[in-house]
Amino acid sequence: MALPERVRILHLPGDHTGSIGSFAEGAFIADTGPCYPSSSPGPGSGPHDLAASALHYLVLHLFDHDGAHLRSDVELHPWEGTDIGACGCARRPRSDRPSARWQAVSEALPDRRTGDVAVRPFRFRREGVDFGLFDESGPGRGDVAVLYPGGLTFRPPWLGDYECHHRAVPGSTPTGDGA
Repeated sequence: MALPERVRILHLPGDHTGSIGSFAEGAFIADTGPCYPSSSPGPGSGPHDLAASALHYLVLHLFDHDGAHLRSDVELHPWEGTDIGACGCARRPRSDRPSARWQAVSEALPDRRTGDVAVRPFRFRREGVDFGLFDESGPGRGDVAVLYPGGLTFRPPWLGDYECHHRAVPGSTPTGDGA
């Protein structure tokens, strides 16, 4: 089996995919959290090192009606969160202002509706940080797509549910079927 042409992502309010859906021109994914440039010590360095090297990303990915990537608007700032937990997931940023402003940008999309999306794999790098939905299929991993940064991992049967591997960097997706 291989990745489907478009990977389905479930809209789960209050979770990592709470800000996804459709708008007049296609689909959108809005996301925010800590990320790590390729030059940072990266995952496995321990929470304190992670916090020191982390950036706060805000991204709005836009797709056409067929799930092809149109463009992404990205902002990167030094991480000023209160903590990055052992899993690499931000406990709480010190300020909600950037996230609230980015939410307002996504809410301004014409005919915006939250809901499930189905998008094609895509990738790009901004300031040393990898963004996109990567095909990381391979021996020992099986068929897998990962949304970076953030490490949301999608696997067959491609129903849109995901595992969280927040400290993952491209090429490091855990093997197996569980989180």
